[in-house]
Amino acid sequence: MKKVFVFFLLLSIPVISPAQSLGGDHKFIGGISLSNIRLESGYYPENPKVNTRFVVGIGFEQCFWRNTLEEVKVIWEMDVLYLQKGCRAETGDIRGNFNLDEISVPMLLKLKFVPGKISPFILAGGEAAYVLSYKNTEGNKLDLKEFTNSFDYGLVLGGGLFLMIDTFGFNIEARYHYGLADLGNESSGSHFETSTFVIAAGILF
Repeated sequence: MKKVFVFFLLLSIPVISPAQSLGGDHKFIGGISLSNIRLESGYYPENPKVNTRFVVGIGFEQCFWRNTLEEVKVIWEMDVLYLQKGCRAETGDIRGNFNLDEISVPMLLKLKFVPGKISPFILAGGEAAYVLSYKNTEGNKLDLKEFTNSFDYGLVLGGGLFLMIDTFGFNIEARYHYGLADLGNESSGSHFETSTFVIAAGILF
């Protein structure tokens, strides 16, 4: 219950923040995800290892505060991502890629320093996600969706650089998605959360 409260508190920050608009941007996002699971109990999948997959989606970010010298900006951001998680693992004679695919909606606060053509930033917030599928796609292929809870959520931390090239804006960033939801349901025999490191680029328009 404590984890759920912390998550929704972070998720609500952009909603309760000042509503005054100081300019907003839409963006396309794409990159890779380095994902794994944290097995809390049970045995499946056994000995999970990092799996490399990808992320793609769209986002919107809006500045709602900046200091008078415009050296610091506070921005809120909401994304809608197709985010691939999961792991590689070997469990007895069953081995392969355990692919967990989600529609993820991160809600983030970004602190951008020295806005200009090159601006570093840090970000933090929460993620809510719907599990589309969970499959072992190699070896003894299995569809594991019926053993998986449909709702995932967690915390997001990261940072990156904003680059302005001619009239185009780009974000290059790294995020760590720390899952708090137990994705193994009662019939699964296993209980686990996700851990995903995302490296992505965004084109603002």
